[in-house]
Amino acid sequence: MALQLCILIVLLSFITLIGASDVANYVSKIQWGDEYVEVYNKPSALFRESEDCFAGFLKGIHRNDTCYMFVTITKSWQDATDFCQSYFGFGLVTVESYEEQEVFVGHLGTDINLRVPAGQRGGYWTSGNKMRDGTTWEWQTTGEPFNFTKWIPGHPDSNTVMVLFDDNSGNYACIAHYFDWISQNPATAYRSICQHPILE
Repeated sequence: MALQLCILIVLLSFITLIGASDVANYVSKIQWGDEYVEVYNKPSALFRESEDCFAGFLKGIHRNDTCYMFVTITKSWQDATDFCQSYFGFGLVTVESYEEQEVFVGHLGTDINLRVPAGQRGGYWTSGNKMRDGTTWEWQTTGEPFNFTKWIPGHPDSNTVMVLFDDNSGNYACIAHYFDWISQNPATAYRSICQHPILE
């Protein structure tokens, strides 16, 4: 099964590479204070444009009530949180089921513009953290405790916030290992994913 997933991802990545020349059409810069935050909003089979979403956001096929923005500039966890909350009034992404995890892996892993550069490691901040009491992992955006996890072996450790980890260093042979979860120091700079509920 893992081998089949790897082959599928390689094929999807090749298809994405073919259309890589139109990248500029999907890059936006949003002014936030005295800086510009770069986002990448190219639709895929898993995330589509929708009239229900604010500009720059995409709707995932896994939920009809939420839209997502993929922020490709790196920030600390607090700055990423502040950006999502102050600009859109909601927060960083939640990943509350295996199905949601797989949708994010499929979208992030098959577009080279959403991966960290070759030879590097990085990832995407989520709202997952244990800052309230130092032990309970919960989603800051919703206040709900984790009811699903996808930690990489050895995690969580003593760090307090959760990242969808992207290892593009060549250490893993299969994309099935990418975007599993690690705990990290909130001062570290990562990309991020904002979400907002669809307003009726």
